[in-house]
Amino acid sequence: MRGRRLGLTALCGVVVLTAALGCRPDTTAVTEASPTTSEKCPPDDRLVPRCGAWWGISTPPLRGSLSLAVESVESDIGRRFALVYDFHDMSQSPNGVLLPDNQRELGDDRILMLAWVSEEWSTGTRIPWTRIASGELDASVIDPQARRIKEYGKPVMIAFDQEMDLRGPQGAGTPEEYIAAYRHIQDRFAEIGATNAIWAWIITGYHKTLPRQKEYYPGDDRVDWIGFDQYNFFTCQGHGEWRSFRQTVQPTYDWLRANGLGGKPIILSEFGTEDDPQQPGRKAEWYLDVPKVVRELSGIKAVVQWNSESKGCDFRISEPNVLSSYARAGMDPYLNP
Repeated sequence: MRGRRLGLTALCGVVVLTAALGCRPDTTAVTEASPTTSEKCPPDDRLVPRCGAWWGISTPPLRGSLSLAVESVESDIGRRFALVYDFHDMSQSPNGVLLPDNQRELGDDRILMLAWVSEEWSTGTRIPWTRIASGELDASVIDPQARRIKEYGKPVMIAFDQEMDLRGPQGAGTPEEYIAAYRHIQDRFAEIGATNAIWAWIITGYHKTLPRQKEYYPGDDRVDWIGFDQYNFFTCQGHGEWRSFRQTVQPTYDWLRANGLGGKPIILSEFGTEDDPQQPGRKAEWYLDVPKVVRELSGIKAVVQWNSESKGCDFRISEPNVLSSYARAGMDPYLNP
């Protein structure tokens, strides 16, 4: 799924990364955020929160500005996002520049996660993983961006070819070729000294094909976070069954835990739900379960709303009742570490 102001209300529980609030146990689905404990739980050196989970967003630019888009949603929900997810290709065009000024502004007090896609969007060209692994793109693409990450200094999450389990069969290459390309990019970053890069391995998470997705895993020593993308499509794209947030997420989560991948922090890197035309309030209700479920699935350390529409599916949180429920969920203490 691809698609792409800040007057924050003074509410308790607004995420401030440099002054982390404590997390207190709570079994209700949604509560008001409240900084009532003195316990601190700052993130570790891989940006994993020591309690709770980051609340994140991926949203298309507004009038050409990503900052404006993110801050507009923040104004609507009364809190700042902890994490912003954005996308780049591997070209020498502006699309391929990691950390442009717009992102750096957002990164002042938010975590940045950047998907780096093996394509040239302006020409619609796919870059085979063999070209990346061979070093062909080092001087023109990989090394310049590694130097930009190093110069930035702060930790940045990078996901090379998220959903590679779709890209491979579409012509990018084999699982072995993906792993070679992934490791080559990491090695170039290490050679240049961009040690502030934090590496996220993100699959589609489609439950029926998880064993095949695991073939692309580059190894525990190469992965800091594991991510998967999950949606309640309902009738969109030929799907027909309504699934709650738990039903949407838990099967893949359980599979990861049972197959040796649950030891890594997990990011729900894209999530959202379609609407039910027969039950207009159903989409809003869907979000009220998020805090409780994420609390119970304790390996999930970040959740990122996909605030966009694509291919006839609409996962935006723009309707007033949906926005209200999403805002309530985002005020839960567990999602304000």
